[in-house]
Parts: sequence; structure tokens; C-alpha cells
Amino acid sequence: ERPRDFLRPDASPPELMVDVLPRLISAINICEPKSNPIVERHEADVIAHDVEKREVSAVQAAFRTPSITFQELAARWHIGLDTAKATLKATTQEGMRFVEGDLERRLRTSRAHLRFPTLNCTIYSDTLFSKHKSVRGFNCAQVFTDGKGFYRLYPMKRKGEAYHALSQFIHDVGIPKNCLVDMAKEERDGEWGRIVKHYHIKLRTTEAYSPWQNRAESAVRELKKLSNRALRRSRAPTELWCYAMEWAARKMSL
Repeated sequence: ERPRDFLRPDASPPELMVDVLPRLISAINICEPKSNPIVERHEADVIAHDVEKREVSAVQAAFRTPSITFQELAARWHIGLDTAKATLKATTQEGMRFVEGDLERRLRTSRAHLRFPTLNCTIYSDTLFSKHKSVRGFNCAQVFTDGKGFYRLYPMKRKGEAYHALSQFIHDVGIPKNCLVDMAKEERDGEWGRIVKHYHIKLRTTEAYSPWQNRAESAVRELKKLSNRALRRSRAPTELWCYAMEWAARKMSL
């Protein structure tokens, strides 16, 4: 006869106590917690490690991009999403400036890209020389062209004044996105280079012994032909070549 304890409803059958409990006890694995070893570090090592972390974080800093999205632009301007995407794609955003930390003074207003239009093309430039001094004292001229029928010419007294012609071209026509010149020093360094950096113009040069890469070379040839023809037909003196060259550049751009 079984004891009365097994007759209670909460009592476990003897089979469960015999078979399951030993397996449950054997399945329990008790491990001692692993303690991290204590490594002594010198103060100089700690400082060097912190400096290295700061240098790595500075190198791996993400490139700053405009925070505005096309969704925000569409909500601000009350335009469609497709129009907002096209607007951000067509906008140069060259005038954006970023400042770290708190401002201690007001930033100067830089509105160069708001005052002048941006030319989304490559402008080729070269210097034209004349054998005769003009009535205005000019000995050469700076030629600008896009290679597709647009020409501008600015007479100069010497080739070192090429940067004046570039500045005048920006004021008259606009800021070229790309500019290709030859290896002349006055078209790469000095004031020319400063103007290029100020207006964020991508400057490129022709390869060595490859003048044909600069389309302004052919523009100079065509300008000389048309201006000489005009001077001969009008029987004007050669000293008026500066006027004839400016007229030829305007006429060829029509």
C-alpha cells in the first residue's frame, strides 16, 4: 500500500522523481565568473592613446553636405518633389560656409555666386599677340571661347595682365565652371590663380606638345582672319587692330 503523500493531487509520481530530476540536475552547469586581468598602463601611454583616437576621428570625419533635403525644400517652397529634386541638382551651392563652435563675430557676406551667373561649361583661354602696337597702346589680347561659337576678347598691354581679362570676363559673362589654358605661367599662378580659387573654378592645362587641346588656339586663328579682312576692306590702319578684334569676336558670337 502506497503512502498517503502520493494520494495528494500536488504530489509527483515516483517515475518523475526517479528519471527527470537527475537529468535536470546534471544539465545545470555552474561556472565561475571570469575576471578581466588588470593591466597597468603608464600615464604617457594613456595620453598617446587619447591623441591617436582624436587624430583618427579627425581623419575619418564625414564630408559635410547640405542638411536640406528635397522633401524640406518642397515643403518650404510649396513645390512638387520632382521639382525640388531638379532644383537641388541644378543648384551649385558654392557659397555655403560651415563654422565649428560658437560664433564670436559676424561672417562677411560673400555673394560672388549670387552676383554673377555660373557657366555650366568649359571655357578655353589663350593670349593673342600682335606685331603692331594699337592706338590705345595694346600689344596683345586675351581670348575666351567655349569652342562652340562663343567668343570674347580683351586687349592688353602685356601678357601679365591676363588676370584683368579673366576678372572682366566674369563680370561681363559669368563664372566658368571649368577653364582650360596652356602652360603659361601668367594663366596659372599669381593673380590668375587667386581669382580661380576665389570663384571655385576648376583649372586645367593642356598636355605638353599638344596645343590642339586648347580650342582657343583655333579661335585666335579665326579672329585674326576676320579682323584682317575687315581692316583691308575698310582700308583702316593696322593700329586699329584692337577695335577690329573686339568687333570680330562679337560678330562670330552671333
